[in-house]
Amino acid sequence: MTLGGASESCIQVGYTKPEYGFFALYRDGQLCAQSFLYTNPRTNPEVIVCDNIEANQGRDKAVILEKYKSFFTLYLTQELEKDLHCSFETVNIGTGYTDIGLASLPPTKSVLIPDNDVYTDANIQKRLLTIDTDKINELKKMATSKKQKAKIRRSGKMTEAPGIEHVENLEPILENCSYEKAATIAELEQAIYPASLQQGEQFFIEEMTAGEPQDNHSFILSDQVESNVIPVGYGICYSTESEFDYGDTVLFVSDLALLPEFQRKGFGRKMFFKIITLAKERGLPIEFQARASTSYLALKHAESEIRSLGYEITKDELEENYFSEGDEITEDVHFVRLELIADNK
Repeated sequence: MTLGGASESCIQVGYTKPEYGFFALYRDGQLCAQSFLYTNPRTNPEVIVCDNIEANQGRDKAVILEKYKSFFTLYLTQELEKDLHCSFETVNIGTGYTDIGLASLPPTKSVLIPDNDVYTDANIQKRLLTIDTDKINELKKMATSKKQKAKIRRSGKMTEAPGIEHVENLEPILENCSYEKAATIAELEQAIYPASLQQGEQFFIEEMTAGEPQDNHSFILSDQVESNVIPVGYGICYSTESEFDYGDTVLFVSDLALLPEFQRKGFGRKMFFKIITLAKERGLPIEFQARASTSYLALKHAESEIRSLGYEITKDELEENYFSEGDEITEDVHFVRLELIADNK
């Protein structure tokens, strides 16, 4: 790869974008082979692509290929073992630069490069390796065990880091929280949403301090694993003026989020019940700012149960491209209003 050549775009993104990188193989301080790497988190987050293998003349390609396989097997194994959210399980190699030495590898469906203006030799790819499902599950269990033991310090108190697998435990804990817990909520947000949808600690501080202290009804949901209390979800909600009806006071829910591994296990229902109880006690309608791919889907899924608790959806307005990054559209948002059913007023 050289500046001024076709691969200059590879060098630029390799140092500036997280989807790209480089791999180099040395022996006794001498470069033997190198590769430009990429992954496409939108289409194939489980695959790392070696765009090619550039090797010095006279090198034994079979030996180099074996070294690549050994390294990436070790790398994927270590990442899966230490990071519960690691999705990598496969490595492909592009054949456009040369397919010499790759004859033993099986063909595979090619993973597209994320940016069309970046040069690639990987339009046709072969499979270097895949970690088998049983091994992945074993490594994920090890990652879970390490998460259970990991500690994070928050406000002088030791609590478990978020992101662990649900196990037999005591009842989940719902507790009200103020802006002082914004750092914990931001950490949960990082584990739940992709970077383009994260709003950050300062946003949560501003949301929870927008009105009077008594107007903030935000909460954190925690699981209890043995003697450990582990934050797994949160709701940002407060009393404010309606988005739909001027002068009307509502309970506004600006974010409701739960770690993926705790979904469909009754935790989300507990969060909805908390919100409806808060609103009922105050005789308020509820309005959600619901992300189309997460909280809105949960809201629609729970619609019949929400009706059984005395509320119904009366308004649902879509705002397209609400979360965006430059020219890239990332998420739509629904503004949804729930009101007490007439018989429950």
